[in-house]
Amino acid sequence: MSHSPTAGKPLFRKITQPLGLIGVTTALLLGHPRLSQAQVLFQQFYYPIDKPPAGTSWWRQASAELPALKKLGVQSVWHPVPVKGGSGALSMGYDPYDLYDLGSKDQKGTIPTLFGTKDEYLAYVAAAHANGLRVYSDVVLNHAGACDQAETNPLMARLGWDDIPDDSKVLSSNRPAGYSLGGPPNLRSWSLYRPAGADGKPGTGRFPRDWRHFHPSNLHLDRNGPYHQPEFGQDYCFEAENGYVASQMIAWGGWFRAQTGVDGFRMDAIKLAEPSFLNEFARRVGAAPAPSTGERFDLVGEFWDTNRDLLASYQDGTRDRMSLFDFGLFYALWDMTEKPAQFDMRDILKKRNTDRDRTVMFVSNHDVDRFQPINRQKRALPYALTMVMAGRPSLFYFDYLRSEDKTLPTALERLVPVHNRFAVGRELVRFSDTDVLAIEREKNLLGVFNDGGAEGKTPRTLTVPTGFGQNTALRSVGSEKVLSIRTDATGAATVTVPGGGYVLLVRADATEKTHPDRFGPRVALPTTQVTEFADDLDTGRLGNTPRVVTVTLAGDMALTLRLSDLTGVGTATVLLTAPDGHTIRRATGRRGKPVLLQVPSTGVAGRYLVRVSAPGPATTGRLTTIYTPPKSAG
Repeated sequence: MSHSPTAGKPLFRKITQPLGLIGVTTALLLGHPRLSQAQVLFQQFYYPIDKPPAGTSWWRQASAELPALKKLGVQSVWHPVPVKGGSGALSMGYDPYDLYDLGSKDQKGTIPTLFGTKDEYLAYVAAAHANGLRVYSDVVLNHAGACDQAETNPLMARLGWDDIPDDSKVLSSNRPAGYSLGGPPNLRSWSLYRPAGADGKPGTGRFPRDWRHFHPSNLHLDRNGPYHQPEFGQDYCFEAENGYVASQMIAWGGWFRAQTGVDGFRMDAIKLAEPSFLNEFARRVGAAPAPSTGERFDLVGEFWDTNRDLLASYQDGTRDRMSLFDFGLFYALWDMTEKPAQFDMRDILKKRNTDRDRTVMFVSNHDVDRFQPINRQKRALPYALTMVMAGRPSLFYFDYLRSEDKTLPTALERLVPVHNRFAVGRELVRFSDTDVLAIEREKNLLGVFNDGGAEGKTPRTLTVPTGFGQNTALRSVGSEKVLSIRTDATGAATVTVPGGGYVLLVRADATEKTHPDRFGPRVALPTTQVTEFADDLDTGRLGNTPRVVTVTLAGDMALTLRLSDLTGVGTATVLLTAPDGHTIRRATGRRGKPVLLQVPSTGVAGRYLVRVSAPGPATTGRLTTIYTPPKSAG
């Protein structure tokens, strides 16, 4: 999403209000295995999505694409915002209405989101893990969209502002109870959010909001950029009302992590949200490792700016908790492909993010592909650069699954394995001038890239120093044509690079044994999803009537169900039924202790139902569902 400049505000201010607890196990970041910052991320959507064929959903369609992405060699997928948006069944999620509605409540005219139901979404996450892929959810923290009602707003009145010039245009259903037209004070802002709870009634759901929680607020009597303007919706004041919004957001982050089992967040429009809040959100919500891998929970922020000093300062302030997308590199790649006559290849090094260990590179995404796309017929060269350079590459949906350039998917199928096997070691710039850039990953891979000069078509022959050693046989990788060359007595390699193209070289004797895929085989990962039972959620509290939780398995899995955190006295039961309806297993215990049900092998893929009951007084509780590949799967 497009963003405004920073306007010289200080980057960090300490939050002194209480922020609440997250609903996942907390742990120190120290000691967590660090997620490799070189793993390839695949953006598995575009904007706006096409309506899926009748009888299916976006989540189900995306699930069917996962085996192909596993085969491609990517390690993680980034999916769209899964929460109910203000525009209901048409929402891409960037106008978030109810953060606790993943497609299970009848709100904004629909139960499913644009992408499908909550059950389909949770099944998608599990299917990605079954294919050995980590999952990143797009999340929006800065603003809310499409409220339920207009409000009288004393702060707006005090400032002389009015978002609603004519009260008579506001439907009676969108006015506060007892409000009559023409009587002061006038309606002034669209800011009352009354999400539904388990009973389906407005106002009974978790995280209600009103005018006190947005800008202008009692703490910030303005709507000034970059942190207070309502650019994409009602802009949150995280510190208002004793930190209500901040604590609710952090609690939601913990709930969402637990409920879905995702491995990371792509955080939208972070340039518009107070860095002090984002730093605390990252610290608290990102504290515990991802259950699927034991690696740190990964946070990637969209900070739409090319000021390298500003970005470096921002990342230093988050204490290594967040990576950022490389917009400076993107615009350099755009210049390289769109106007090679004016472009200097050395600008790639000058304009990219400085912290390569916390950088995600991209050639396209759902925003720039609409507004300022790199030429869709010239993306192989930019992608090759991102596969060789230090940093984390990402791929865009259209460039692999629906590319206009029919040669690009094949090029990516060649480039991703090169990145996975050879793009290791220090990054060394071996040569650079206006048209050519040569980068070596120390003694493992040499990439020579040519923008083609004024017309973008001129080949170049040059001799490049390398670390491969003297008189060493080299071969090309990552392209259709295989070249064989040998370094000279000084260790330099002479290579001809096509205009607007690249040559990637490795040792001729490199094998799968000497240079294996550093991320290993894509073995199935476990999925942990925690369903919380509460009246202000879609689930409701537990009692005599069984609550049903759907578990969709992508194949034969070992399944563990753990019911815990029940209050009061009495019994509790967990019952598992197979896709064909027969009962697989039942476990009964006392409320004060966890009830455990384990199935070593479910046998078949399909939709399993878990029925949970606790006869007696209603109680909150949690059902932890863990699906793991059976030992026989190796």
